[in-house]
Amino acid sequence: MVDALITNGVLELRVRGLHKVCAMRDSIQIPLASIEIVRMDAERARAGPEGTRNPGTSIRGLLTAGTFSAGVKRTFWDVRNPDNAISIRLKNTQDLFAGIEDRYDELIVEVADPAETVDRINRAPEEQANPK
Repeated sequence: MVDALITNGVLELRVRGLHKVCAMRDSIQIPLASIEIVRMDAERARAGPEGTRNPGTSIRGLLTAGTFSAGVKRTFWDVRNPDNAISIRLKNTQDLFAGIEDRYDELIVEVADPAETVDRINRAPEEQANPK
């Protein structure tokens, strides 16, 4: 499970507890401008990752955590309960993360409250543009 924090135009996904070991990451930072779509996505989480685990942990039906590669597509996962999963698809990552090794095309993560998290991330660019 991750905590989703938004600060200064950046979404930070902080991996919780032992999932850090399984995912082999403790956090990922994503510029809000690079996010194409965020949605609740239990169906995608149940389907599981595509490609090769590199690095990470995958125990079918129990935990999927880490980076998975299918061709040139890279996806980050941290899901134990698919019902609480959200997907974050990024815009043209080749342009946004040119030269950065840790670029992802999509992130599938479990959060405590999927509806609230999706709403908060989707509202963030407008709220940052028009602070109260």
